[in-house]
Amino acid sequence: MINTNHLDMRRILILGNGASGKSTAARELHKRLHHPILHLDSLYWMPHWKHKPKDEFIKKSRQFAAQDHWIIEGTPRCDLEYRLKKSTLVIFLETSTFNCILRLCKRSYRCLWHNNNYADGCPANHISWIALRWICRFNQSRKPNILAACENLASHKMYFTRSIQDMPSE
Repeated sequence: MINTNHLDMRRILILGNGASGKSTAARELHKRLHHPILHLDSLYWMPHWKHKPKDEFIKKSRQFAAQDHWIIEGTPRCDLEYRLKKSTLVIFLETSTFNCILRLCKRSYRCLWHNNNYADGCPANHISWIALRWICRFNQSRKPNILAACENLASHKMYFTRSIQDMPSE
């Protein structure tokens, strides 16, 4: 574990590629900190790669972010700047594309054969060409935009990691 005395862990935003481990990281942090979790996929996605109405997404995510302590995980660009401003710590999971694809395969298996905790209708729960393309293009097309939105953050507010085991703890 890393030394986290300098990290303000009241409001944590977890970002990263699809199937990078954001939900798993959020659950691990919840075990340690007991903060409520918001999985943005549950607010953002409907079946067949359709988005829920933007105003509904913003309203519900901002209501959650009004709390004093929370963990929000997910990378929808919609209202990202607001979530960044409200967070006291931003964790960016830099999981390799290969590992994200492996995790997607495992998740797809779990969703197919077992009850799961993933967002209903979220297209990233199942292997598809769209999900694979999204994961494979993340580093070139989405990550630069997310990092650009993070540029105004104080450096102590950003934490980059490749491993859930290296996640901060109190």
